[in-house]
Amino acid sequence: MKKLFLFLIFTQASISFSIAQSLDTLTRKLASVDSLLLKIRKDTSNIVVADSLKVDTVYIDNPMNVLKIGVDIPSAFSFVSISYERVIHFMGSVQMKVELLGTYNPFSTLSFIKDSYKNTNKLSGIGLVPEIRYYGTEKYAPKGLFVGFYLPLRFASVEIPETIEHAGSIYKTSDTKFNYTLFGGGFNAGYHILIKKMFSIEGLLGMSIAKSSFSERYYSRTYISNGDLFENKIKLQDGYVGSSFFPKAEINIGWIF
Repeated sequence: MKKLFLFLIFTQASISFSIAQSLDTLTRKLASVDSLLLKIRKDTSNIVVADSLKVDTVYIDNPMNVLKIGVDIPSAFSFVSISYERVIHFMGSVQMKVELLGTYNPFSTLSFIKDSYKNTNKLSGIGLVPEIRYYGTEKYAPKGLFVGFYLPLRFASVEIPETIEHAGSIYKTSDTKFNYTLFGGGFNAGYHILIKKMFSIEGLLGMSIAKSSFSERYYSRTYISNGDLFENKIKLQDGYVGSSFFPKAEINIGWIF
């Protein structure tokens, strides 16, 4: 009986000690976790998150494609065009323009345009103009202010008059038609406005320098002096047919998608 009593007392004491130890351990763990949280907050409070991140992707609500039709106001030969612009970066795009070439221009009375028609009866053809653009504002491509670099390439057929007058004399040619290819480089700057995520309007100014490749054309005049036959030749000089400086002012209206 005495042994049973001692066993019960020992068992009760063991249970009480275990409970007390568990509570003490739990208390210490809770205190340790809280201290750890305080330490973490203290250690990370001075970290600047932006300094440790490099953002390569910008999500913007601008369209990726623009299909445009426009007029090249001061150009002698390119008077209407169709362009497709594709955004390739949030600050840049590429564009391909197809020009319709012709000798009609409502601004043909301007001196630098009038000179291009002085020996040309008719010109027709197409031009291809690849371009890369940089949008340097906070509006992101294809919206806002931009600068562009382009490479005009033109394929044209030219009809010239059979005779021209030079220094009071009449010169003739037997070949009144020829083809030529023109290639060059240029730059422009403009502003592109998006309207209700459906349409756009764009205005730009620029210039290019280009050189054409074609067989030289001459007008000739024959005459007799002192019984001898002589021939004078003059080279075709026809404004933009050859090497030239091209000013540029365009207005384009587009559909965005």
